[in-house]
Amino acid sequence: MSYLKNKPHTSILQRFFSCSIFFFSLSLGLEAQSVVANWSIGGNICYGTFLKHSKKQDFEINAPAKGVSIDFMHQSSGKEVWAKLHGRPRAGIGLIYVDYGAPDLLGKAIGLYPQIDIWLIRTPKITLYTRLAFGVSYLTKAYDRVTNVHHTAIGSHINNYTTAGLAAEYRISNRLAIRLGGHFSHSSNGRLRTPNLGINTALINAGVNYRFSPESPPDTFRLPQGYQYSRKPLFGVRGSLGIKEASVPNGPFYYVWMLTPHIIFPKNEKHQWETGMEITFDGEVRNAYLNGEDYNIKYTIVKPLHVSVYGGHEFLFGRIGFITQLHLHVFPFLERKNEFYSLIGGKVYLKSFHKYPRNQLYTGIFLKAHYAVAQYPSVILGTTF
Repeated sequence: MSYLKNKPHTSILQRFFSCSIFFFSLSLGLEAQSVVANWSIGGNICYGTFLKHSKKQDFEINAPAKGVSIDFMHQSSGKEVWAKLHGRPRAGIGLIYVDYGAPDLLGKAIGLYPQIDIWLIRTPKITLYTRLAFGVSYLTKAYDRVTNVHHTAIGSHINNYTTAGLAAEYRISNRLAIRLGGHFSHSSNGRLRTPNLGINTALINAGVNYRFSPESPPDTFRLPQGYQYSRKPLFGVRGSLGIKEASVPNGPFYYVWMLTPHIIFPKNEKHQWETGMEITFDGEVRNAYLNGEDYNIKYTIVKPLHVSVYGGHEFLFGRIGFITQLHLHVFPFLERKNEFYSLIGGKVYLKSFHKYPRNQLYTGIFLKAHYAVAQYPSVILGTTF
């Protein structure tokens, strides 16, 4: 059975140039209405390949992946300490359309996501930057045990869309630049629906970037005299509520409750370290335990309550934080197949963390994973004091 037959559809290049002309015309009208300086609009054509996320994906995709993307970005003025120290990063919203090369099996995806560009090299003519994005996507084809049983990658139409890439821009005029880069993308649903092996792509991008104003306002911000960032440790606690589907398609959902006392060690306005203990109560395991299921099998969870200790790191961009943590189970010990697991996610602080690190409230979303295999997402609410 072949999954590589393409249905008739408008060419990628035609869609890209149509969108480019539309947004270019829109930008001219917006500029006439005194659009705020520092904003730009860009577009890319994308070409690459589908990458298997797991050996359990028992299908092959030989056709290339193709896509188009559009971004609307704002160049920071540098009037905040964090922006000054990060080199005035560029942030905004991106939109992407991807054809994975197997329309009858994987379908196509439309992604919408906030993103940030962090400069590596900046000159009047050439810039090199890394682009990070995390958002949502709609997948036109998902696993279905009747109509699409071979799609063992994702069991839902709505998924996250995460990208990390590297790009270079060459400025050919005061407003216009051409760019070339590449990015890696990952889509999955965090195991809200099974299967959830994920869809990965590696894409090369080529495109243009148009600035609404010919020059960015000059960076006149200076750090206050005698300014010094506080490195005093902060104590905190957060609660989390996770949700996951049982390990069968269209199975029941279960809640996971977590309580995490922790200590934060600020380094500077760009990043900080964190350590703590996480106490977890797994509703799926509790349900199986009450139903008398057999837990004498090697390497299975035997108790719904478990405890881990962890170390982690957080990148700071104003009131936004990006988290990575590595956990080790300490109770029950040596009763799991994977004693280590990771958490990744993002925080949003209620106030500027740099001005008010103590008595701070924050919320966010974390994703638990074992060796890049998602376990469940969770919503968090925490405080520092």
